[in-house]
Amino acid sequence: MKNGFTELRVGARTAPLGLRFWDPVTAAFVGDGLRVSAYPVADPTRRAAASVSPSRVWVFHKLPGMGAVERGEGDEAFWASPPPKRTIVVEVDDDLGRFVPFQLEVEVPVRRPLEWTPPAGVSFPGMPPGAVPLFSSATRAVPRGLCVVRADLWDPNAKTPPKNTKNTKNTKGPGGPGAWALVTAAIDGLLGISGLADGEGRVLLIGPYPAPMGGGEDGLTGVPLLKQSWPVSLSVRYEPGVSNAGERAKLSGAFSQAAGSLWQKWDADPAAREKLATTTLTLNYGEELPVRTTGAAPGGVLFVTRP
Repeated sequence: MKNGFTELRVGARTAPLGLRFWDPVTAAFVGDGLRVSAYPVADPTRRAAASVSPSRVWVFHKLPGMGAVERGEGDEAFWASPPPKRTIVVEVDDDLGRFVPFQLEVEVPVRRPLEWTPPAGVSFPGMPPGAVPLFSSATRAVPRGLCVVRADLWDPNAKTPPKNTKNTKNTKGPGGPGAWALVTAAIDGLLGISGLADGEGRVLLIGPYPAPMGGGEDGLTGVPLLKQSWPVSLSVRYEPGVSNAGERAKLSGAFSQAAGSLWQKWDADPAAREKLATTTLTLNYGEELPVRTTGAAPGGVLFVTRP
């Protein structure tokens, strides 16, 4: 063990890649239920599956093109001059339905667990350095005692999905789902929690409640917990197609999306439309906060567009 990490080796075999996945809801690394596979960026047919170690590191062996690495000693001399790097695609799915599926590109080999770095301007409070974040799926069971914000994102300007696609059941008039949009909620003005929409535009944000607020003229009088409420503001990164990878989000594309717009009111007359204001939403303790656009087609969707 070096610097608190276990060398990624099994016997005489050197692992070319290991990753750690972080669940912000449970504040823990995930070591069960995931299906993690990888393939060369130019050949999706040559796949390898990762196995999870007791320390919850997902480790790859037998990656295509990494034979020289796996036969290496994995010592200081080896890593001082490793074989040339190659780009692979890592796909992450959750058989337990807790997380949104995604993919990311990685250059291998990598010594010790991958040190993933968030893009500039993106932060994940409490996440250990180097971990890869996971985003809750819309169908995830919410642990008790946490706040919830939900939305069904719909882009009224998108091309309407063909009737033979799985998105048909979610069609709400003209447009298409706001797939893979990245939504951030700031609760009571504090650093926000983030959620990644799935391929059907459904997004779920889960996080801790802010500290209880006082009441009365002095602001110090106790307010019963069940009567606590906080203002919520939402922001979104959204560019149709940028983070789309079929049935999975491209993680780098999701973070690189430009700022989009969420709509409080939609009208056939563009002059009568109103963007979602920062003072509109209120989160009540013990209640989920569903966010919808007034004037949208039946179904309770939240309209999202490019600016």
